[in-house]
Amino acid sequence: MTGTAIVWFRQDLRIANNPALRIALDHHEHVVPVFLSTDDASSEWSHGAASRWWLHHSLKSLDQSLRELGSRLIIRRNNDSLAALQELIEQTGAAHVYWNRLYEPAHIERDKAIKR
Repeated sequence: MTGTAIVWFRQDLRIANNPALRIALDHHEHVVPVFLSTDDASSEWSHGAASRWWLHHSLKSLDQSLRELGSRLIIRRNNDSLAALQELIEQTGAAHVYWNRLYEPAHIERDKAIKR
């Protein structure tokens, strides 16, 4: 096992059966779980009250699950995912960032840019 990795939680706010989390845990000594609250997905729709309520409680549940395992969820607000990830990489010394794939066209384009 080597160094530190970031796991970027997005729409899959779960620990069980989470491919990005599994690979990070299998290959790195330290895993930094992160949720980025962003508006950069080029969505025409803003989140309504029900979506915000669900997200709040899902993040709270995820954080509680992580705390039971000796970790915690880091939540950052930034409208630029790449900039937020770069800042976290600098702060943590992470050499790898893992996330699970999203299939919406705007997310695919953003993810391609971040991979580059």
